[in-house]
Amino acid sequence: HNEKAGIIKKARPIVTSELKEEALKEIRYAAHSNNSRMTEVSKSCVVRNLDSSKDYLLFVLKTDKAEYSIESKLVGDFQVDNICAAIKAIEESGVDIDPDKIETGIANTRWPGRLEIIKKDPMVVVDCAHNPPAANSLSISYNKIFNEKPVLLIGMLLDKDHYSYIRNIRKISDHVVFTRPDEPERSLDPKILLSESSGIFFICNCY
Repeated sequence: HNEKAGIIKKARPIVTSELKEEALKEIRYAAHSNNSRMTEVSKSCVVRNLDSSKDYLLFVLKTDKAEYSIESKLVGDFQVDNICAAIKAIEESGVDIDPDKIETGIANTRWPGRLEIIKKDPMVVVDCAHNPPAANSLSISYNKIFNEKPVLLIGMLLDKDHYSYIRNIRKISDHVVFTRPDEPERSLDPKILLSESSGIFFICNCY
């Protein structure tokens, strides 16, 4: 969190969708130290009529400045927070952009590698979640959108909290295959993931 707060610039407005109080304390402190006006998405945005599927997000967003009818191809409930944060950042920047143009920009936005369906028969979904909070958010969104329990294919890097990650991602499926990412110097041996997953997954293999 200290690293993320490090992007705060002196006397520049900041917007955060962070919800954890421990992290918010650090961000608030950094904002105060830099004389930066801070906007918290959870306090400044109201989301109504949320409808989501594996193909779209629909909702109405009301801020203290405008109301937006959002239609997005980004999927997953975590993208609601991202969209709200992006819109609040535009509003707080002082740049005058018509709400219709913001809605169009959101509708045209694509985010490869985030709950991205790359094949439908059989269904293949790709997501780049690489830390425990992201794995938890992915699990919640996947289980809400999809009915199928997939075979998970997971590769991780050495510097990630893989122990906590696999316990969060387990909420999606009890069948996993561990592999090695194409990062020779940073990739984690899948046999380590296999040994740490003993008793967590019902079916567990590595290649």
